[in-house]
Amino acid sequence: MPVCPACGRSTPEGKSCESCGAALSAPPIMPASQGPPAAPPSAPEGVKKKKIVLIAVFVIIAAIIAAFVFGITSVSPPNPIHTVALSSPLTEGWTGRPVPGTTVTAYSPNGWTISKIRASELDAQYIKHDAISALSPDGTTGLEFFNLDVSSLVGSTAYASDAIKTGYISNAFYDSMVSGLTSTDMPTNIVKNPTYYTINGNPSREIEWDLGSDHVQVYFTVTGVNTCIISMLQTTAASQSQYINQGKNALVSLTDAATAT
Repeated sequence: MPVCPACGRSTPEGKSCESCGAALSAPPIMPASQGPPAAPPSAPEGVKKKKIVLIAVFVIIAAIIAAFVFGITSVSPPNPIHTVALSSPLTEGWTGRPVPGTTVTAYSPNGWTISKIRASELDAQYIKHDAISALSPDGTTGLEFFNLDVSSLVGSTAYASDAIKTGYISNAFYDSMVSGLTSTDMPTNIVKNPTYYTINGNPSREIEWDLGSDHVQVYFTVTGVNTCIISMLQTTAASQSQYINQGKNALVSLTDAATAT
């Protein structure tokens, strides 16, 4: 039985003393038991995805710059050159966006979230305009389209002009691009593709590699003497086949458009 703090007499439990009426002290509130400290919040998935995108962009830029530096030597092409014309059969109803700084439109599948990546986040020397980015509805599959300005590289303008005139990108250039990928020590399982492609009549080549747990597929397309468009698809182990297929179709969806600003 509790003791009244005022009169010192025993009194039944309650709010006040039965003898003198003084208020009894409330029993102390015990703190709730504490579990282990909470783990710090992890970076949002969007932040992680953007970081991987930026790494992939830096990797392909380094590879293409290496190709322009080491791969524009004069090499006799196979005779005759056989090119495979690519186009997307699924762009009807898709969202078209001009690739900034070019006269080309790229298409994104219905339901994908479209945004921009600022040029300042990419590479100020070789990327003068923002990139178009598109993310699948489940957030596992991404597309990027951007223009690589190589006009500052010696011989690049002449090579691009020659590629447009002949209708193909040489193996010497392509092999130097592969070597540039290898030199970064980041891509693994590089898949070379010997096929000469054209997209909307413009010479193009394709390459794939793994970047950590992601898989990257890139088309490099020359559309002008200072205009080289990179179409990039990134997938993860969680990517659904429908989004992978849509992304692959979007990669080759480049068509003529009004000049973008």
